[in-house]
Amino acid sequence: CINVVGILDSLDYLLKGGRIGRVKALVGTLLKIKPVLTFEGGEAKLLTKARTMTRAIEYVLKFVEKRTEGNTSLRGSIRHSHVLEAALALERELRTRFNWAELDFLELGPVYGTHLGPGTIGLGFYGDKDWQPDQ
Repeated sequence: CINVVGILDSLDYLLKGGRIGRVKALVGTLLKIKPVLTFEGGEAKLLTKARTMTRAIEYVLKFVEKRTEGNTSLRGSIRHSHVLEAALALERELRTRFNWAELDFLELGPVYGTHLGPGTIGLGFYGDKDWQPDQ
């Protein structure tokens, strides 16, 4: 099972795409919220709301640790949209904390970038053992 987790820099593009309302977008923008999302069963799920990119990255690292427990090697791909330094920081921490057989690093494509906005970081990964979502 492939795990997907992403950090959004702002809620503006979710508002523009009609995925959230104006009040949520306004509050999130004022508080500088960085939503951390995952996808399960074809649905987006909010994992947490971080106040800084550093805290969002730390949450992603804990998410990877939880989802890959018992695996001896991982494969994954990091994607980013005009946020190279933060994406490189995530890559450094991932390589330090986990055993990667493969970890790609690319810029996010235009379709995802249009819907999620600049400042987005995404990570798709899986371990050598299957992970199954909680029932």
